[in-house]
Amino acid sequence: MTALLLLRLPLPEAEAPAVRSAMEALFNGEYRRADSVIDGVRERMGWHPLPYLLRAARYEMYMSDYSTDAYREPFFANVDSALKASEDWLRRGGDRPSALMFKGAALGFRAIYHARRYYSKLNVLRALRDGKAALDLFSKAHQLDTTLYDCYLAMGVYDLAWTYADRFVPWLRLGSRREKAFREINLAAERSELFRPLALLVLAYAHGLDGNYSQAQVYLKAMRQLYPRSRFVDWAELFVDTQTKRWTFASEAARRLVERIKAEQPEAKPNLAEAYVYWARARLELGDREEARRLLAEAEGVLREDRDPAREGE
Repeated sequence: MTALLLLRLPLPEAEAPAVRSAMEALFNGEYRRADSVIDGVRERMGWHPLPYLLRAARYEMYMSDYSTDAYREPFFANVDSALKASEDWLRRGGDRPSALMFKGAALGFRAIYHARRYYSKLNVLRALRDGKAALDLFSKAHQLDTTLYDCYLAMGVYDLAWTYADRFVPWLRLGSRREKAFREINLAAERSELFRPLALLVLAYAHGLDGNYSQAQVYLKAMRQLYPRSRFVDWAELFVDTQTKRWTFASEAARRLVERIKAEQPEAKPNLAEAYVYWARARLELGDREEARRLLAEAEGVLREDRDPAREGE
């Protein structure tokens, strides 16, 4: 524990509590509280890429949470500001590994934005371009300073993607990097200030995808303790129950999510429709065809009601 406390963070240690507080607020869907924390970071660190990166994270997490593109312009403006601040930091001859890491994080956020909108071929190409550039920067930062644990998430996700590609297209003989990937993502989950929540979520989804319920549950439980009101965790639990074919639990998780979306996010029609589809599949697997049919009809009706002009995409 002493060694952990002494590890150098890629940002002033005085800001570590604020970063934790901002990420906690974002994962719990408390966006106004996150705004207040990020404003404080901005006042104290105006020259640094960190406040711009936190603000970009706030906008992208809201858009993901509500299935909207409403904050597209301020998201990209803050990513651009984070990139400029990182480049200025490099030109001034500052802490090169940390500046490279923050620049990579900004490009990584942009890659995530495009990857989530994969219905556009152009967005897929943008995601690949920005993702590769981000990974290169994270790798350079890690080569210069192996204590920058925020770099490990990107490297682990890359190795995990490589592993899944090998699984689904074995004739390419890419080779599995599973053990290396989980080791890297676990390091990010244990020691990264910026990306710990996301690393925990990735581990839960990855173990769920592997059908390993008990291991996925370890990370879901950790997430639930840290972020008790997180809808992101609700979705992860539903995914894991579905992937591991725990149909009774999946049905109940989907029902709870439907009720929560109706109460807290009535405007998020795609979210509600997706939860209905999960619920319908669970009921079908349990042999309740009539209920599954009814739930699919509910999903269709919800999508017809969608009136968000910011959800048109590109």
